[in-house]
Amino acid sequence: MSVAIAPPRVRAFTTCACIVAELRGEIDIRTVPAFTAALDTIRVEAPSRLVLDLRQVTFIDCTGLGMLCRTRRRALERGVKTSLLVTDPRILRTLHATRLTRAFDVHGRLSEVPLTVPVAAA
Repeated sequence: MSVAIAPPRVRAFTTCACIVAELRGEIDIRTVPAFTAALDTIRVEAPSRLVLDLRQVTFIDCTGLGMLCRTRRRALERGVKTSLLVTDPRILRTLHATRLTRAFDVHGRLSEVPLTVPVAAA
């Protein structure tokens, strides 16, 4: 018996100085290529902030965590800070256990994300 899995979905929109990418579904070894391809189409330049909204993600594995780190690294190369929106306690535990809460600003609501990005002193 095979189980049909809904394809991953990413919806991006702009609000204030943030680009928000809403991810839905499971982020695992099977879906990471599709999520990565979708995230790569989002063009973010400084001084914006990229917000990855994981509130509708039902599962994330190590390949999904790697995808988050890759997305963060690519954003940082453009001077863009990346934040995560997470409410699922299991995903929060995973982020804490892997210490990714040190790499990302993690929030529960979009209204908690800082709208301005600090400018480095010259």
